[in-house]
Amino acid sequence: MMAVILFLSLILVSSGVNAQEIIDSSAFLDEGGLAQPLLEERLSLRGKKRRAYRGGKEGLLNNTVSIRVKGSSGAGVVLDDASAQKILPMFGKHFLSDKRLIVTNFHVIHSGEAPMVMFIPADGLELETSEIAYASVVSTVPEKDLALLLVNARPAHVRGVSLASVSRTNIGDDVEAVGHPGGQMWTYTRGYISQVRANYEWNYDENFTLKADVVQTQTPISAGNSGGPLFNRDGKLVGINTLIRSGQNLNFAVSTSEFEHLANGSEQVEVMKSVRDQFGWDEFPRLMQNKYREVDRGKLPSGHEYQQFVSIADPSITFRAIYKERSALHRIFQTKKHAQGTLHVELNPNHANSNAWYKATVRQGKKVISQGWDFDGDFVIDYLN
Repeated sequence: MMAVILFLSLILVSSGVNAQEIIDSSAFLDEGGLAQPLLEERLSLRGKKRRAYRGGKEGLLNNTVSIRVKGSSGAGVVLDDASAQKILPMFGKHFLSDKRLIVTNFHVIHSGEAPMVMFIPADGLELETSEIAYASVVSTVPEKDLALLLVNARPAHVRGVSLASVSRTNIGDDVEAVGHPGGQMWTYTRGYISQVRANYEWNYDENFTLKADVVQTQTPISAGNSGGPLFNRDGKLVGINTLIRSGQNLNFAVSTSEFEHLANGSEQVEVMKSVRDQFGWDEFPRLMQNKYREVDRGKLPSGHEYQQFVSIADPSITFRAIYKERSALHRIFQTKKHAQGTLHVELNPNHANSNAWYKATVRQGKKVISQGWDFDGDFVIDYLN
């Protein structure tokens, strides 16, 4: 299990909880909307252009996509069918005949919103002619900052890229990157491999450590390159541009050697899906019975029904499961006390991140103070956005 965030250890290991302190979850239930993000994205592109390039770089540009989720954006790279099947052998040629698999960084899509993928225009520079589609998250490996997306779109000019291995024998080799730094769409840069580092560690915050094999490069990249490709001189993929260190030209891409972990992430999806399908009024208590026992059930003022659970090992740990309908679990709520006040933790099983059990939201009063994910289903937040 991933290291638990220090801040959230205060939230999720504290004591003194009782049933009366559980917040009335109806105050935080989502309301539907009429947003049309694909249409809005298309309208926002009117009059905008991508940059033009000379030479034989069109293949590199064509296989790089723009990825947007609420509050963030980045890049990704499209895999060819052979590479896609190598990573996920269960995806046959027939399955991929009208789809594309895309690799990006987990931190690009970590919000859990359904990502929107934009392909480069087939000809001309007008972005409003770009093909845009929603993607589903097939696999995530947060500790290596990798994610795999599946999109039901297959533009003819997007062929996909093949994978190449990289080692210290490649130090000094030319490499090329494509991304969208500062909103400058499909920007191409060129440099060389400075070093190849095994089990390199880094942090996005002081409490969550990532570790992966990386390619260090002085190729100029910036924040908008996150999730985008690093190509070798043959146009094959050697890494996913991920991290910029303070200093001069200290840039790092997660090596393609780490892509094998995406297969494990995909297998976990099927297990999670089969178990989550049993998150109903009668089945959920049985799934919890080894570690939690039900102590109460009833109806909230909102009309939602609830079941109250307490940890067998630690009676101070309780949570309330909320149901809009008995056929499906809607939310889990915990109330925790710590030195700075009472915090309310919401765990939502309904989200687009296919490798997480719950999306977590922490509130103090009605103010959201942090969000994250529970990846192993133990009701402990493993990753903060």
